[in-house]
Amino acid sequence: MDNQNSQSQETLSRAKILLREFSEAVVGKGERSLTEILAELDRLAVENRRELPGDLRHYLERRSYQKAAAFLGVE
Repeated sequence: MDNQNSQSQETLSRAKILLREFSEAVVGKGERSLTEILAELDRLAVENRRELPGDLRHYLERRSYQKAAAFLGVE
């Protein structure tokens, strides 16, 4: 169970990083392309579907990234 919890925390941490990068890319301050970040967010949502909280999964699947960021407390 600890391994699963650790993996879930890693997934949430990765989502936070990607959502910050997304916000930076939208305003032209990111180091990576928006396309690359979006592809990674899509992949994260698909590959980790079962371990994501329901609301977060919904936001990522619908590409509601501002709502996903708010859910995770990303500023």
